[in-house]
Amino acid sequence: MLLVGDYPPPYGGISVQTARLHRRLSSTPGYACRVLDIGASRRRRRPECLPSRHPLELAARLLGHALRGDIIHLHTNGHTPESWLLSFACACAGFLNGRKTVISFGSGLAPEFLSAARRPSADPPVREGRGRSGGCNYLPE
Repeated sequence: MLLVGDYPPPYGGISVQTARLHRRLSSTPGYACRVLDIGASRRRRRPECLPSRHPLELAARLLGHALRGDIIHLHTNGHTPESWLLSFACACAGFLNGRKTVISFGSGLAPEFLSAARRPSADPPVREGRGRSGGCNYLPE
């Protein structure tokens, strides 16, 4: 499994949730889990994380893991256009090999963002990100 999300440091809501999820999945028998860090420390080399220094590297890592058959699990905030574009990218990567992507949102601001996303410019990434994934979970803080 490739877990995509912010990873500490800095320590905050999404990054701490991603780290906890990584620990839980890594300790589960039968699961191999790597983290693709997309947060503030994404350029740092750490044994538990794959770096994501620029968008092309991010895309290459998503595609490489999808082609190997890994499940792509994105944990993001859901209250920014970037989080929905990333949701769409992860869903498409997982869709390439027949796998479904899991997307979990860990922000209390996501419902307000989605209500405001009714405008045509924001609707395609939100609709496509939700529609192409195998599961969307909303985890309020």
